[in-house]
Formats: sequence, structure tokens, C-alpha cells
Amino acid sequence: MRDLLDQEFLAALANKITNFGDRTRFVGCVNDWKAAVSQLNGESSVANRKNLEEAEERYMSIVGEIVDRYDPDPDRQQDEDGGIKKFRTKKNALEYLLEAGWKIGQSQFYKHCKDGLLRPQADGSYAQKAVDKYAKTWLKQLATGQKVNDRMDRMQEEKLEADLRASKFKMEEAEFNLGVRKSKFIPRDDFELAIVGRAVAFMAHLNHTVQSEAADWIELVGGDQTRAPELVQAISRAIEQRMGDFAADAEFDVILEAN
Repeated sequence: MRDLLDQEFLAALANKITNFGDRTRFVGCVNDWKAAVSQLNGESSVANRKNLEEAEERYMSIVGEIVDRYDPDPDRQQDEDGGIKKFRTKKNALEYLLEAGWKIGQSQFYKHCKDGLLRPQADGSYAQKAVDKYAKTWLKQLATGQKVNDRMDRMQEEKLEADLRASKFKMEEAEFNLGVRKSKFIPRDDFELAIVGRAVAFMAHLNHTVQSEAADWIELVGGDQTRAPELVQAISRAIEQRMGDFAADAEFDVILEAN
């Protein structure tokens, strides 16, 4: 792989450029890049660092385009559409994998080739299709740290889990709707109104109990303060009886009157 920043290579490339427009773009991007490097060396600021990144991005784009046009890499044989067809050596194939964002070291890659995970063609070259298949099968991506197949398996598992959750939700929804149709559930407003009505009825019954039994309670203790515990006990029994009535599953008629 060529070093696009190598000065000797750039000088040789400049001599091969015949188109005036290409030469102008080439010289301009090289000068801009060198100026940005000089500015950053003079002052290491955020602005100068950003300026260098932008100049280097333009440089690599323009120089790479001109290299492909005037001095194509002989180690990368291309097909009719301009795509890479095969790599002449293992080194060229490894460079391609690293550029494509695959996580692989030289010693490990050579061992994989020795173990037969990637086999050369009859002429000793490596077909791009075979290299791509090898990478997707055996290598991890730098960006994700995962194999393509592992990522696909995880995505499939997540999809299945999502489908199961959706199916469970639909089943619970169907069961709830069926319960509503069978009158197992009542609207919240109706439930709250029933609770309020039951509480009003309960208070009314307690008031009635006090009014109807007050004379009996007074007579029970004969106005004797020392017999207050007996009075409390009698009242408590009356309340417990009313509480028992309301604990039973029964209907109560409640009339709410406006003040």
C-alpha cells in the first residue's frame, strides 16, 4: 500500500499528472495541508487542530482520486467496474481488511491462511469475494467488537424477544377484553362511585345506630361515669355488627341529596 504522505511518492506522482485541472487541485490540496501542519506546529490550538483535520481530509480525498487515475496500485487487480477483483499477496489482502475496519493482526491473519481459513487461488492471489467471506465468518469489526454473524444472531434474538413481548401483550389484552364482555371488570368511574356510595351508606347506618340505641346505652350505665368501659364496650359491639353487615356481599340503596 502506498504512503500518500511520502514526499518522494508525491513528487513522482506530480510528474505523471497531465491534466491542468488535476494538477491545480493536487498542488492546492498539498500546499493547504503543509500550511495546516506548519500552523499546528507553531501553535497547538483547537482551531489549528481542526483546520489540519479538514485540510488532511481534503488532501487524502483529492490525492487518492489522482493516484487511482494516474498511478493505480498494481498489487490490486480490478474488475471491469473498477472494483477490486483479487489481491496479489497476503499482505495486500491484509491491508484491505484493515482499511475495511476489520480487527486482525498480521501474525493472526497469516496463521488463519496457514490453517486454511482463507485459501489462495491457483495463481497464488486472493479473490476479494473470498477475503470478504473470510472476514464476515471469522473476524470482528473494530467499530462493534463483534463478528457479523454474532451481531446478526443478537439482532435476531432481540427481534424474537420483542415479538414474544408483543404476543404476550396481545394475549393479556384479549383476556382483559373477554373479562369485560363477561362482566368481570367494571369501569373505574363506576367502581369509585360504588365505593363512595358504600361509605355514605355506612356512615348513615352508624348514625342511625347511635340515634336508635343511645337511650339503651344511657340506661345501661345509669349515668354512672364509673361504668364508662361498659358503655364503650356496648358501642363497640354495635359498630362491629354494622361492620359485619357491610363486609357481606349485599346491595345498599343510597340516596344522595343536594344541600
